[in-house]
Formats: sequence, structure tokens, C-alpha cells
Amino acid sequence: MNYKRCQYIVEGECEEQLINALKVEPILINPGKIKVHNIIQEEIPRRDVNMIKEGTRVVFVFDTDVEKTDILLKNIAHVKKYVSQVKVLLLAQVLNFEDEIARATDVKKAQDLTRSSSVRDFKSAICKMKVDEFRNSLERHHLDVSVLWTKKPLNSFSSVIQNEKNINNDLLINPLHGRSKSKYEPLWRYIKDKAPSILTFDEVERVCGFPIDHSFLNAKKELEAYGYKVGKISMKEKTVRIEECD
Repeated sequence: MNYKRCQYIVEGECEEQLINALKVEPILINPGKIKVHNIIQEEIPRRDVNMIKEGTRVVFVFDTDVEKTDILLKNIAHVKKYVSQVKVLLLAQVLNFEDEIARATDVKKAQDLTRSSSVRDFKSAICKMKVDEFRNSLERHHLDVSVLWTKKPLNSFSSVIQNEKNINNDLLINPLHGRSKSKYEPLWRYIKDKAPSILTFDEVERVCGFPIDHSFLNAKKELEAYGYKVGKISMKEKTVRIEECD
């Protein structure tokens, strides 16, 4: 397979570990060198920019929990100015690394991936893992790589990130890896993200794109993998009660 030349510039060690894990066989992301640099807080040194080869896809990975884009925009401009035929891809973590992990797997909170008591302990644990160990952990929790970096930030970063199509075309090797075949997957992810206690049938149809039917009764057990379960279904009131798993 002919891979596209990439240079990853990531915010921290956790992001570095994730990119390396996605490069483990079967490869899910274009291989490339990784440099840790906080592009939101610090300008990339000119010597580092000059070392990027012509025609490279430069991939920035960063959090969006601090509304600060001035230095990011400078870094984008410098790379485009000094590197010929470069393409810059912006992978915005909304709001941060742990949020991306929770959305792309079946855990309710990122720290559940390592059974850590806090986000700090979770980050420490994954940074200490071997790369293939981290990849195996992600796979055990049903990693859906197509979900990573696709949530759109609503803050000042919204004007600088690219859409899902750019990521799939220019970065991911197999965007369908790990994607569930259940037609109710969008609903399970909606429940995991919003944590509603009750859903109307109309809401289910809006999220899924089709009206609720008898297949829902067979599929409802799937929701438990996302930390929730289906409670009472009222045909009279046309509602579905949602409960957290014990």
C-alpha cells in the first residue's frame, strides 16, 4: 500500500501514544514521524518547520478546551509559507483527549478504559503502556476510528477545523474499522453523549433516521455496552425510559 507522507505534531504524550497505537497492525492511520509540541501555546521553531519535507501532510492534534487560536493560526501560516506543497490537517479534540477516547470506544468515561480513579491516573496509565497493549485495550472496548476527531467544536476553533471527509480521505487507512453494523448505533452514541432519562419515539426517529419498530426490542441489549440500558417502553405515551447500568 502506498501511504501518504505525514508529520504529526501532537499536544502531549497521550496523543503521541494514540497515534502510535493506530499505526499498529492492522494499520488505521497513515504512518509518519511524531513530534510533541503544544501548538496552541507555543510557536513551532523555524528549524523544525524547515525539516518538514516537501509534499508532506502536517497533522496537528490539539485540545479545544481553552479558547485560544492566535498561535495555532500562526503555526498553520508558517508551515504553509515555508514548506512546499504542504497540506495541513487539524485534528481538534473536543474538548480534550479523554473526551475523544470516550466517544470512540464503548466506555462511559475515559478512565474506565484503564480502570483508573481519575483522568490524571488514566493518562499516566496509558503513557506507561506498551503501544500494542494500548491498541489492544482500545480494540477490546470496540474502537470506532471513524468517530475520532469528527465532533465539531462550538467555540472559536469552529472556523479552523476541517470536516470528517478530509480526515477520512487524507489520514485514515480504514475508516470503517470497528464500526458497528447495528442500525441503532447512532442512537446508542446519542444516549451515551446526552444521557437522557426519557426519549420520545419522535426523538428516536430523528436520531436514527427511521421510526422505531419491533427490531428495537431485539437490539436494545446493545445499549448496555455504552453504560446504559433500556427501561420501560410506553406505547401509550410513545416514550422509552433510559437507565444507567448498575
